[in-house]
Amino acid sequence: MGAPTSYSTRPKQPKCNYFNEQVYARRGGQKFPSQFPHNRNDDGTSNARSKWSAADIIAELQHKKANAPHVHREQSPDLPPLPGPRPAPRSCYGLDIHELDDWFDDLVERSKKLREPPYQRAGKWITQSQRDTIPILLVAIASYPDPVDFADRVKLAMFEQSVIRAAEDRYGSTLVSVIEHLDEGFPHFHIVVADEGRPVKLIHNGFKAQKAAERAGVTKRKELQEIFLAGCVAVQDWFAEAVGNLMGWQRKSKTPKKKKGHAAQVAYNVRIVEDGKADIEEKIEEMERSRLRRAKYDEGQDARIAEQVAHNALEKERLNEEKAALDAARKVLADAKALVDAKHADATRKLLMSQTSERAADISRQVDQDLWAALPPKVRREAEANLELLKDYKARGI
Repeated sequence: MGAPTSYSTRPKQPKCNYFNEQVYARRGGQKFPSQFPHNRNDDGTSNARSKWSAADIIAELQHKKANAPHVHREQSPDLPPLPGPRPAPRSCYGLDIHELDDWFDDLVERSKKLREPPYQRAGKWITQSQRDTIPILLVAIASYPDPVDFADRVKLAMFEQSVIRAAEDRYGSTLVSVIEHLDEGFPHFHIVVADEGRPVKLIHNGFKAQKAAERAGVTKRKELQEIFLAGCVAVQDWFAEAVGNLMGWQRKSKTPKKKKGHAAQVAYNVRIVEDGKADIEEKIEEMERSRLRRAKYDEGQDARIAEQVAHNALEKERLNEEKAALDAARKVLADAKALVDAKHADATRKLLMSQTSERAADISRQVDQDLWAALPPKVRREAEANLELLKDYKARGI
């Protein structure tokens, strides 16, 4: 994958970006229709699942494993792994992401204490606690049009600030937090909206337009559905003006994809799967060829390693022999040095003894002279006479 090109060198984006609003209640809603291919098993049976509850979407915002299999790929082996590492979700506005659980628990408790507007039945006014199917949480998603790996970081920061300002203008005091997700394929922001446990369905632009039409007397279901979709389109128009124009993006593509019927969609999905299988088979063949090349290389590498091991063993043996010869030479040298040291020590001892004897004789003569000079003259004369007499006796052999 090459380095992302700068934003200035890219063509103008054909779409503003993806923006959608969803409302959630304490209890999950109705099941998704099973006619959609992704809600059917391989054998054609339905695997339709219930719509997420408010607690589920709060967990998904934090990317907990049970609610974010699209991020934790070890739970979805059929999905390709995302390149990593990616930053964890974070809050870039309002409530911190680590405070969402405590805040949501408090929101649920508040909603349980609220009462629905009274209504009359059989001549009696009836009031009841707010039902757990009443939406108390709205979460909107605003997605950046470029993948994470190619996203221009400066433009992405501009997009973040634009989304926050637009959310403040639209939702006002009901805006709770804006959560950033950069650990998926495309960067996007989740906008969390709540009204202290009160219903938030009419904050959703589609439901708001539908409710206004009902009050104006519209009763047909198809007309109400069209009004609902028009309200959702109006939100896209608002977001394109509030954010897309500032980013330099177009609202719609000049060549939009033609909508497919159910059969055409199924055929398209089958074709995509078959193409994917062909790509996978080609990749498997390439991996097998690569494995064979690697095995052949490993065989040659093993032979080279064995040859190197044998060479190292011979070299080690030669070095051991040289070390033994060197140790023997060192021992001979040490013995010769010890002998020389012993002879030198004996000569030094004799020299010291000779020098000591001569010094002792000199000291003795000096002492004798000092004592002789210290004798009284009379005694010295008598001693000299005796010495002369002794020499005469020795001369005559007496």
